[in-house]
Amino acid sequence: SRIRGKIGLQFFAKRASSRKPLKISSREYTHVMHEVATCITEKQKASPIFSKNIGWYTYMFDNTGDDLRIIDKRKIPGTTDILYERGKKRR
Repeated sequence: SRIRGKIGLQFFAKRASSRKPLKISSREYTHVMHEVATCITEKQKASPIFSKNIGWYTYMFDNTGDDLRIIDKRKIPGTTDILYERGKKRR
């Protein structure tokens, strides 16, 4: 019973390659992949999983070497899109 309480979260975590790609609009996908293609570091290229801040979000990528998949998207805390949200003017 003592061991049961100390099981780490990694035991239950999914591998990034087993996750489904994140569903985003084609416009957002094009923007994100362009940013990654132009601003990726050598360390990120070598890493199987990496994250990158783009706009108001942090995107997580699964890097298989030949292909990049977006596996997660999180809003950066404290950021607000004051003027525009999804291309529409806020009221």
